[in-house]
Amino acid sequence: MVPRHVPRFGVVAVKAIFVLGSPRSGTSVLGAYIGSHPDITPLGEYLGFHFAGRVAPDLFPHDLQRYQHRYLGELVDHSVDFVARTVASAGTRGFCDDSPWNMEIVPHLESLYPSALYLLCLRHYRGVIQSLRRSYADGRAWVGATDTDRAETWVRFYSNVAYLPDDRTLPVSFEEFCVEPAVVIGRIGDWLDQHSFDKKLLDPAVFVTSHAAGRSASRPTVASLSGSGRVTFGKRPGYDPTTWTADDERAARSVVLDVDVELRARFPRHYLEPRCTTTGKPDLIQAKE
Repeated sequence: MVPRHVPRFGVVAVKAIFVLGSPRSGTSVLGAYIGSHPDITPLGEYLGFHFAGRVAPDLFPHDLQRYQHRYLGELVDHSVDFVARTVASAGTRGFCDDSPWNMEIVPHLESLYPSALYLLCLRHYRGVIQSLRRSYADGRAWVGATDTDRAETWVRFYSNVAYLPDDRTLPVSFEEFCVEPAVVIGRIGDWLDQHSFDKKLLDPAVFVTSHAAGRSASRPTVASLSGSGRVTFGKRPGYDPTTWTADDERAARSVVLDVDVELRARFPRHYLEPRCTTTGKPDLIQAKE
């Protein structure tokens, strides 16, 4: 853990909300929804915390010990101070950071914001691997050239769920979001309401637009806008069984098994297995043992 100095700007009064999950698990769109609240500053995928707490310590030359401790501590302070100034400038009470990479540094985030709230986006490995295939086709080499690499990416993120505090974490299912978006969105609104952010001020229109980055064809959304400006929710596919073979499943299971078991045990109502009905419409079932 990188040592901390005392930031120039206080963080106690600032409510921190982190939207976590693996890449392609819905963090961007749900983060945008939370950030639509007028009293929450939307940081998007702010990577300052991750860079200061994870990337920089790994990159800093370890043979230059004289200033390493001080430099890294001040870098952490800057990551916090920058956000505090941004929130103060916006005149809001809190911020939302939806970078999935923060999943790797939950203990670090807890040391910075001991009362932080966490929205955990849970998506089954099948859907994530399929989506990461598209990311690789879009030129994102970091996701890995093979499905084994992509399964390892899924594990890399969700293996950190044990660090999340139960009393400040709201788990949501990506699969349920695709099938019953209004239910999941309502649950998030109620959660924010409980923490003094009026859910009536959230903007559901953010769901009309896809928030997934990439050059591939535009992706379906869970909402549409009528001529009168009303937002209507509907199902969207989150998994394509026609491109998932028995060999794909065996290869993935050999990588994800332990974390898959852990997620089923801890989040039996929210870690769900995707499937499609005979009509081709998306459906969901609880993940099997």
